[in-house]
Formats: sequence, structure tokens, C-alpha cells
Amino acid sequence: MKYKNYKYFLHFCLIILLLASTSAFAQRKKKFEATFGLGATNFYGELGGANQIGRDYFYDYDLKANRPVINLGLRYQTCEFAAVKTNLFYGLLKGSDQYTKEQYRNNRNLSFRSPVFEFSSQVEISFLKDKGKNFFKVPWVYGKKVVKVKKGKRNGVWDYYPYGFVGIGVFYFNPKAQYNGKWTALQPLGTEGQGLNGTEKYKKIGLSIPYGVGLKYKVDNLITVSLDVGVRKTFTDYIDDVSGDYYDKAELNRTYGPVSAALSDPSLGDHPNWTVTGEQRGDPTDKDSYLFAVVSVNYRFQNFKQLYQDLFKKKLRPKF
Repeated sequence: MKYKNYKYFLHFCLIILLLASTSAFAQRKKKFEATFGLGATNFYGELGGANQIGRDYFYDYDLKANRPVINLGLRYQTCEFAAVKTNLFYGLLKGSDQYTKEQYRNNRNLSFRSPVFEFSSQVEISFLKDKGKNFFKVPWVYGKKVVKVKKGKRNGVWDYYPYGFVGIGVFYFNPKAQYNGKWTALQPLGTEGQGLNGTEKYKKIGLSIPYGVGLKYKVDNLITVSLDVGVRKTFTDYIDDVSGDYYDKAELNRTYGPVSAALSDPSLGDHPNWTVTGEQRGDPTDKDSYLFAVVSVNYRFQNFKQLYQDLFKKKLRPKF
């Protein structure tokens, strides 16, 4: 087994151990939270990026590439310092060499966009106690006893707290590029010769390792607001359809047609020797990743029966 495979296996084992440890610390007062979030995505790969040679993660952050993401989730509080959360995300990823002034990438002139669906689970470890106490009063919460207190710390419990998280997920992507004003799926076109000479086309479903930090603010015993900023480490280099070297355009034209040949090399032409067959198009040693930054509103409930009563038996309603 290669070193990289050992590294991925160790990551997976670490996640399993964290999941097991949170279950072991479970207490009697277990809390659920239904979450709804909106935020932004950013892509870290070959395309676009900062005005420099490509670097990992935030060093290659490109504000112009931000796109929206929406999130639904369910969090389970296992103890005062830990929770397990399951998420469903839908967002868009974008990258374009037009966004960077770095000479090589700008001349390459590649671009893509892709939907991304992610189903993931993560362990959250808080750095402060979370006992689920009553905090700030929300006027429209009907029939719930809340206690208005000063902001900050009360009896060893905080109304806001930071946490870190790590998990595992499955995601779907489908990169597309514009050709004659239409968005065209890139994977079937084999723009780097995938499917030729014994090679296979890449899969559009992969594993991800989400990890990051968050900050939660307690509004009262029912409502919390949280901010999560997390990177998704993946094991594919084709989210943007770019990984290896330039392929023979004549063969691409014969096999997949003129659209494949055109999208394999839409370079500006200022440096034609940079994009001939066999020259570097991407970097297969550096896998793609993406970022989710999401603000969520979370509703606490003891069990699903209580949630049903709150939603459908009018226990939550405005007071006029």
C-alpha cells in the first residue's frame, strides 16, 4: 500500500474513533437540533485562484469564485462538549483562469462550473460547556419557559462557544464549460484523453473529509445560530476536469468530436508552446478541495414527537 493510501486509511480510522468516543460520553439529557443554513462555496483546484502559482487552500482563495450553498442538517448533542451532525448540502462550484493574473494560468484560459451535492456526518468538539440551559427570550416562542440573563457566562455555562469538527462525506459533481454560449458537460468529452489508450473516465461521485471550525450563539433554550467554516478534502483531481497533460487534439477530434478538442485547449494563444501535446495542463499530485462557509439557524427539540407537536400543533406561533 502506498504512503498516500496509508494516510487516507489513518484519516478514516481517526473519524471512526471520534464517533465511538462521542457515543461513550453520552449522558441522559440528549438534545436534537434541526438546522437550516445558507452560505458560500469556494473551490480550490487547478483553475482560477490568486494572482500567483497555485497553492493549497486559503493561499489560493479567489473571491470572484464564491457561489451559494444551502444546507439541511440534524445535530445530536451527546454530552456537554460533543455533538454528532448529519448534513445535506447543495451548492455550486466555480473556477476560471480569467480570474487570475498569473501568466500561465491566465493564458490557459480554462473555466468550469459544477453543482455539488454532499451528504456527510461530522463530530463536533466544543471548547466550552453546552448544558442546554435557558438563555435569551424570543418573543414569538409560545408556551416555552425562558429566562432572560445578561450576555456572557452564567453558572459556568456560556451563551456562545467555539468548536471544531471533522467527518466523512459522499459528494456528487458534474463539471461543465461554456461552448458557443451553452454549458457542456466535460466528463463525457475526455478532454485529457480519458477513455483512450486504456485509461478510464473519472467518476463523478467521491469521498470527502470535511473539517473546520464553528461558532455557535445561543438565543434561548430553543434557538441557536451558528457559523461553520469548513474545507472538504477530496480524493479526486477532476472536480474542475483538469488534472494531467494536454492531449493530442487531433485524436480527441476523431474520437469525441470538435467540442472535446476545443474545450481541451481554449488558451489565449499568447504562448502556443505552453499548450502543445504533453505539456502540463494540471497537477495530478494535488487533489481538489472546496470550502463551505454556512450560517445556520438551529431549533432544539428533545425528540421527534416534540418536534411534530411544535410544528403541527401550533406550539410555535407569533404573539400579537
